[in-house]
Amino acid sequence: MDLEELLQSSLAEAGSCNAASALEGEQVFAVRPGLYLASEHGASNPQVMELCGICLVLNLTSGQGKVPNHFSSCRYINYELVDQPGEDILSRGIREGVKEIQASLDAGEPVLVHCNAGLSRSATVVTAWLMQNYSMKAAVEEVMQRRGRRLRLNVSFWMALAQWERELGKEGPSFDFTEWWLQDFGQMGFPEKRIREALEVGNWVDFEKAFQYLLGPCLTRKANAKSRPRRALKQLARDRQGVPGAVFRFIDGKQCSPEEAHALLAQLAEVDLEYVTNSLKSAQAEAAALQASDLDPPEDFMCLADASQKDIQSWEQQGLAAIGRGEVAACVLAGGQGTRLGFDGPKGCYDIGLPSHKPIFQILVEKLGRLVTLAKEAGGPKAFLPFLVMTSPMTHKQTVDFFEKHSFFGMPKDDVWFFAQGVMPCLTPEGKIILESAGVMASNPDGNGGVYPALKKSGCLDRLRSLGVKSVHCFSVDNPLCRPADPRFVGYCLSKNADCGNKCVWKATPQEKVGVMARKGGKPSVVEYSELDEERMKKRDAAGRLVFGAGNICNHFFSVDFLCDVVVPNMSAMFHLAHKKIPHAGDDGKTVKPDANNGWHSGVSWELLVVRGVKLEAFIFDVFPMSSRMACASSARVK
Repeated sequence: MDLEELLQSSLAEAGSCNAASALEGEQVFAVRPGLYLASEHGASNPQVMELCGICLVLNLTSGQGKVPNHFSSCRYINYELVDQPGEDILSRGIREGVKEIQASLDAGEPVLVHCNAGLSRSATVVTAWLMQNYSMKAAVEEVMQRRGRRLRLNVSFWMALAQWERELGKEGPSFDFTEWWLQDFGQMGFPEKRIREALEVGNWVDFEKAFQYLLGPCLTRKANAKSRPRRALKQLARDRQGVPGAVFRFIDGKQCSPEEAHALLAQLAEVDLEYVTNSLKSAQAEAAALQASDLDPPEDFMCLADASQKDIQSWEQQGLAAIGRGEVAACVLAGGQGTRLGFDGPKGCYDIGLPSHKPIFQILVEKLGRLVTLAKEAGGPKAFLPFLVMTSPMTHKQTVDFFEKHSFFGMPKDDVWFFAQGVMPCLTPEGKIILESAGVMASNPDGNGGVYPALKKSGCLDRLRSLGVKSVHCFSVDNPLCRPADPRFVGYCLSKNADCGNKCVWKATPQEKVGVMARKGGKPSVVEYSELDEERMKKRDAAGRLVFGAGNICNHFFSVDFLCDVVVPNMSAMFHLAHKKIPHAGDDGKTVKPDANNGWHSGVSWELLVVRGVKLEAFIFDVFPMSSRMACASSARVK
């Protein structure tokens, strides 16, 4: 049976004679009958999973790029691997993964293997499975033919496949890497002579040694902008064209180790330079226009405490009905650490001192569980309430481990989705990237407004839409009193057909330091207390209530359509400038803390020297001006 016959056989078993183009459009590729290779997009599509009859999913993602285990109908095996040189994919992915794939196929149960792009980690494991019956060369070529493009295997993955071929008792490696390296690294600007020397140094077997030899000197010419090399080296090529700045000066000066160089490449590979540049320009324009905006009190504000019992019951019924239909999700912003609380860990893991000693995460999960029960009792046909937990790079693993240690506090594991907010590079005012040390890019969390790009990048937003979820209630982990997915608030927003909603608490005094709802330039906005002059701060209405008193408590409603169709296309316009003293690399590559006088140590002489750096930060309420149907409500401080 040739390759095309195998493909058609696989698709026929999946139940559709027209499935080939449909699957490829969803980034799913049939490798053998019952075995599929996929990107994160394909792995999160319920129609694809049903079409292929998937029973087992090997999820090879991790860290910030971790893709949730989407479907309770499938069995998941997670190999948390990173697409970086040095990753031990042989012992943690290939040996175990091949056994799991074979056992599932022998039982007649289709398997899907995925990473983020379906070109590196998952492609490596699928190639290894094929190598049981094929040479490495034939297996690689077949996966490329199935995938329809070149693979993006890093040096450690190539090494792992070569070792796997030897373990299978085959003479190897049967794959000639010369042509591959000449094309990929040649496009990066490495001379052909240097590439061949590197392969000889590694004796065509030790590719890590060859790669380190190759990376040693600086590039000798600019890279081809149209090339499509592996992810980390693609970023290096863009950088060599002068986009971010002199971030490779320590590699050029041979002042960092190969390990530091790899780490810097991996960091830069995560940076979307076009997005960062657009965000900086937008933030600079926003700062210039800030003083010109007029501030007016908010309009159409509903005080929930003053509403009639009939209205309250109506809103709660609407909210519970939406939960009963599986149309509501809760999202907690939980990327912060408990340092200010004297706690070494994520805030959500903190014991707030209740007699039960329940941590914040448990309190929230139990409230959500009660809502699902109430929705079912009210006749909800498919009561389902996913709990999205936004972490940060610093807290992600601790948070996931905490939930797993406590068995998700009784919530179905598949209903808890973890995703990490991103980071932004620290910049000079001109937009050049600052180094923290020789092999580390200076960066900062992108603020709680980072929830939007993180939802998109993680696939959570697309997954919500595909599951029919229509509304998301977002709130901060700092508030254990919050009612997650509050049916009353959700129902109120639904009754207003709102695309965006904000629940506030009225300020007790004019001097209370909290941002307030207002209209800035005629659009709904949150204004920081420092932006209010004394007259506006103290102004009261006829009833004696503060006019600018609707205190923002990070308790928000969003329609999924609003997030997908309005917010995501405009995310780069949300950032603000924060001028900070940023720790940076000195001339020796070591981190120098800012000088107390000017923000920079006087011993630094390189060309990117500036007085202060710039951080780009976004706030979750920055999307309010984008709303066309904003719903505002206030709750009593005691509720």
